[in-house]
Amino acid sequence: MIRYVITSLIIAAAAIDSSGQRSAADECATIEKIGGGIGSSLDNFAKVVQSAGFGAKKTKVDDGLTLLDMTGRIGNLRRCKLLTAANNEHGRTVHHAMIFMQERAEWSELKADYDKMKESLRAVYGEPKEIAESFTGKEPQDDKERMEMIKSDKADFTTKYERGELTVMLSMTYTAEHGAHVGMLFIDKQVSELILGTLERK
Repeated sequence: MIRYVITSLIIAAAAIDSSGQRSAADECATIEKIGGGIGSSLDNFAKVVQSAGFGAKKTKVDDGLTLLDMTGRIGNLRRCKLLTAANNEHGRTVHHAMIFMQERAEWSELKADYDKMKESLRAVYGEPKEIAESFTGKEPQDDKERMEMIKSDKADFTTKYERGELTVMLSMTYTAEHGAHVGMLFIDKQVSELILGTLERK
């Protein structure tokens, strides 16, 4: 009987470990597909994102731009929203895409999402080029204060990855629409340099 119980526990532990490995592999595959779609046409990018597990495709034309909105999952992280836009006058090429992960009410959940994505991005793109993880002013005393500082824009948790012409920015942030969440910005070098150049000139 004891041997049966031990065998059952070993099998269960192996199943959990296997499930976790599959989830991490799924996350990496999704991230790599989405990143690989940057620089292609909007139609092709939408197909790539769909093959990565996103659906509910919505498009809207606004002021010369075609906006694309899709929802899906990254590994076991559900209800992720992807947004991008392409200029209709320049071949409708996708130069960037933003993924908003689901809203989190607790710091522990938000930090777990951030740490999980850091590891997946590291597995795909290698070691980060830059990491900033700090709070502005006094150090928060507990998780409640940490969340309040995220909501009041007094925290900078950002990790930057690069590979070839692609830059990926991972961050914790807060918006009125999406609440406190982890976001990933995929951006090509052309747009990245344009944004940085504009900021440097200010």
